[in-house]
Amino acid sequence: MSIFNLIDKSINKWGSTFKITEKGQTLTCKGFVQPLRYKNNMYLGGKRLDAGFFDGGHYLFITKGDVGIAGHSSAFIQDVNKKYAVKRAEIFNVQDNNVYTWAILKPYFPPAEDDYVT
Repeated sequence: MSIFNLIDKSINKWGSTFKITEKGQTLTCKGFVQPLRYKNNMYLGGKRLDAGFFDGGHYLFITKGDVGIAGHSSAFIQDVNKKYAVKRAEIFNVQDNNVYTWAILKPYFPPAEDDYVT
């Protein structure tokens, strides 16, 4: 079995179901989301945040290589618990094969009524 088939089967077997919405189109796929680990280890200190303060956390999303997400887009990814906005996305290729798609996500918060819109 090739590594390409193994990755596809693993995502299908253990991945969660996500909805990707981009430009009015919705696609359902399987994938994984995990907190993005920071290289500088700042998250280890357990820094306390004031109520209502957003810490700017980011997440890594992995899905199958045939799922296209435009990088730097207005795409949204949603599972049963959360909705995320896509910051950046790319397809990882090996030997001219799309192996998997990765994306950096941030939690989505709808604009508040008092947000200034230009």
